[in-house]
Amino acid sequence: MAMAADPQVATLAAEPSTAVARAQTPSMAQARRLAWAVWFVAIAFSLVGLWLVAESADLVLPGVAWGFRGFPALFALTFTSVGGIVISRRPGNVVGRLFAAAGVLAGVLLFSSEYARYGLLAQPGSLPGPAWAAWLASWIWVPLLIIIGPLLLLLFPNGRFVTPRWAAVAWLSLGGGLLAIVATAIGSGPITNNEFATNPIGVLDRATATPVFTVGEFGILASIPLAVASLVVRYRKAHEDERQQLKWVAAAAVLVGLVSPLGFTTSQAGQSIFIVVMCGIPIAAGIAILRYRLYDIDTIINRALVYGLLTAILAGVSTASIALLERIFQSAAGERSDTTIVLTTLIVVTAFNPIKNRLQLQVDRRLKDRRDPETRLAAFEAAITGRFSPLDPDLALTRLLEVAVEAFDAVGGSLDRVRRPSIRLGTAGGPAYVDAISISVGPEDGASTVSLGPRRGGAAYREQDRTALEHALTIVAAEIDRQGR
Repeated sequence: MAMAADPQVATLAAEPSTAVARAQTPSMAQARRLAWAVWFVAIAFSLVGLWLVAESADLVLPGVAWGFRGFPALFALTFTSVGGIVISRRPGNVVGRLFAAAGVLAGVLLFSSEYARYGLLAQPGSLPGPAWAAWLASWIWVPLLIIIGPLLLLLFPNGRFVTPRWAAVAWLSLGGGLLAIVATAIGSGPITNNEFATNPIGVLDRATATPVFTVGEFGILASIPLAVASLVVRYRKAHEDERQQLKWVAAAAVLVGLVSPLGFTTSQAGQSIFIVVMCGIPIAAGIAILRYRLYDIDTIINRALVYGLLTAILAGVSTASIALLERIFQSAAGERSDTTIVLTTLIVVTAFNPIKNRLQLQVDRRLKDRRDPETRLAAFEAAITGRFSPLDPDLALTRLLEVAVEAFDAVGGSLDRVRRPSIRLGTAGGPAYVDAISISVGPEDGASTVSLGPRRGGAAYREQDRTALEHALTIVAAEIDRQGR
């Protein structure tokens, strides 16, 4: 794969030469051992914490607990596992180390929280130092939040800031985190988040600790949208591979954004859904760094946006329709009627396709890649040849057809393989069109043929367009043939 001219923006996915790979072997072996040692530590803390949860399953916690008991184990498992895989394959990648650190912090958070609950509430006096465990749990979530929030957004995917000036955002979050930790760690009185214990080193009165914590919390929260802004700037400056990596994290962020309101409700089920979806962020980032099936990400983002917005709109339509119809029936008949549910269902079903088609049009207009077709197809070829996963022949060819139709802005296209069902893209129920370009690659008994209809703007296909499409189809066919041997 071609490397970027500037070594500072070289893709993470590029593989080192054989000579360099041999030179890195000892350090890579050490990195693997360290990565899995860290993984073992995080999992060990989590398992002990989960054992304490099981031993005190009937415990009723004072106050209102967020989420469910033991949820940090999910963060420990996902963050540390992804961190271990990334470190073992990319030893110099800072993002992998951050994932590993976040996983360890999550494991320690779970252990210390449950240790304090068991030693102070479930079986008082049975464990040494439970107040210190409650003290540790009261502030260790702060560095965990800083890592999985602003730091990862600022440094993903290559472990460097977009420009040195963005380091100020990291210092803002770290400074705010330090204030929050100090205010929590030495604030007098009941321990934050563990009010059933008293701070063993509470030397700072609450009248001072509270505003200090508020200032620190503001610094952390202010750094998050700034870190998101750095991700946008990075995307605009990035080369193709890095853009694909950023899209994976964007897809996970879209999903988190869609369910984030559930995390702020009093419903434990909603909070649990939010926690599980949050685990998708490290998984998406790990997939992006290791270049696993990157060619699917545009479709994933497109579908996530369309159906996420569609769900929100239909939920609003349904709620508004029920409220309006109930008022009408109460005014007319003086009582509620089940007819409102039937009519609302009909309204939602009728509105589904028009709203979906309109949303799809708007998302396509704003998010479709408008670069020249040759660049689009070359990026697709790079993703195919640089993957870590087994190649799905049908999926790869179908995606090639989708990319070609979008890149050339064709009215439709078709994919034909011997002894396989044909795939045709185009407006359902629209007028038939005559293929304007058709490319076949492979032996007669197993050839693949991609055909495209006329371009929407009326432009003719050029010879370089035919060459680019044929080259992309040849690459995919060669990879399918190589894998089948």
